[in-house]
Amino acid sequence: MLQILHICSGFYNQQLYRYFFEELKISGIKQFVFFPKRKWMKNPDFNRLGYEGYAYNHHNLILKIFYFLKIRIYTKALIKFFEKNSEHFSEFKLIHAHNLFVDGAIAYKLNTNYKVKYITAIRNADIKYLRYMPFLYFFGKKILKNSEQIICISPSIKTKILNKFKSVPNLNNKIKVIPNGINKVFIENSPLPKATPDYPLKLLYIGSFLKQKNIHRIIALINSDKDKYHLTIVGGRGNYEKKIRQLIKNNNNINYLGIIKDKKQLLNIYRQSDIFIMPSVNETFGLVYVEAMSQGTPIVYSKNTGFDHFFKDGEVGYSVNPHSVKDYSLKIEQIINQYETISRKCLIKAKQFNWSKIVNQYKKLYSLS
Repeated sequence: MLQILHICSGFYNQQLYRYFFEELKISGIKQFVFFPKRKWMKNPDFNRLGYEGYAYNHHNLILKIFYFLKIRIYTKALIKFFEKNSEHFSEFKLIHAHNLFVDGAIAYKLNTNYKVKYITAIRNADIKYLRYMPFLYFFGKKILKNSEQIICISPSIKTKILNKFKSVPNLNNKIKVIPNGINKVFIENSPLPKATPDYPLKLLYIGSFLKQKNIHRIIALINSDKDKYHLTIVGGRGNYEKKIRQLIKNNNNINYLGIIKDKKQLLNIYRQSDIFIMPSVNETFGLVYVEAMSQGTPIVYSKNTGFDHFFKDGEVGYSVNPHSVKDYSLKIEQIINQYETISRKCLIKAKQFNWSKIVNQYKKLYSLS
């Protein structure tokens, strides 16, 4: 049986990894998951999840400052765990590192010491790492050079990596674009295409209240023509929460529903909306775009971010200049002019983000590495 060692520092905080590992388990792949966590976090029940794992309690704030110390501590912890449990890295066909500068660094160290092959996923957070810690550039080159394959979750991230690491041999041939998937409740509950809506248009935003999400600009769009737009907001938390709450207070054209986690409730909210809009700056991928598409809801997303270039402009929605409210308005009008066609395409294209299809792409990648 094919056995994969996942090094996944985001395992605790991101549900998408649970979906991914569950689908891999169903497909017959044996897995072991390693991730560092803070001591107050609960240990996952790996027996219930159906695969092995080790959650290492040493993720503290000081390690954010001392990068190479962090990598050394995490790597030693995993090695000691296997030594204690009489296991060895030779049992694994492959290491799957789920980001470049933490998971990929650990995989690189294990490859150096134990010769086990690894593949590396790259996310937008890795681009940010370089921005704040440019001294890691040459170490990043080593990780990429020794990686068997490289996964980018979007075409825009692939472009950024190719531009930043031009001198890495054979880089373009190593990179595969494989997106994240969405929860099967959205795939399995696909409605009919939507008819062209009447005004006011029902816009929808779902996500956190971070400044980079540009919710304040969406609100500015709503306020620019209150007979034309109505906005529903789902979410909360983030560095702009106080400001956003002030902006939406006593605004009759904005319906704030708070944080909603129930998938079926979210499904109905997507269906009742005309257009999903999230013009984020530096978005990694944005599963909410695909969730909206799965319910026939056209989308507005930012140029040159994670979701851009998956589809041609006008196919499932339009990209916008995230800093231009005027551009939001223009692209929304373009969607309305071909609304029924775009809604139909959204339903068709969303099906490619089914986790079972994505896992098949990874299985091929694992077998080739």
